[in-house]
Amino acid sequence: MINKINLLKQQNIETCNILGVNIVISNMTEISRLFFEKMEEIRGEYVCISNVHTTVMASEDEQYRRVQNEAFLALPDGKPLVLACRKKGFKNAERIAGPDLMPEIIRRLFLQTILQHRSSILRQKVSIGTRAGRRLMEKHTIMTKTALL
Repeated sequence: MINKINLLKQQNIETCNILGVNIVISNMTEISRLFFEKMEEIRGEYVCISNVHTTVMASEDEQYRRVQNEAFLALPDGKPLVLACRKKGFKNAERIAGPDLMPEIIRRLFLQTILQHRSSILRQKVSIGTRAGRRLMEKHTIMTKTALL
């Protein structure tokens, strides 16, 4: 089990308490990057895609509030939660919708898989001992990192 609070602090990700639910203050880019950088650490954890309805339900039901707050992330999927966070001083709060998050994660996985496969093919075809081969591999590494950002 991960120490969620320390992990979020390390990533400079804050939460805003709305009706007892700790909603994450972030954006799509930061969250998808977090998933990829900490994939092994967060394996087995769950994410709540929170909206006004789920937040009000959690405020009225202690067990459900625990489910929301024990999630690795409770993401704001709705403008009202974002506006409430902003009103509390979190000016960088952005909506992170579930239907937008999944395609982003799949896109990153796809890119990562393709680029790893490409790298494997390059290593087989290019002699790393040659200066040109080393330059090609360095260029490929830079392209890989850029594509995943």
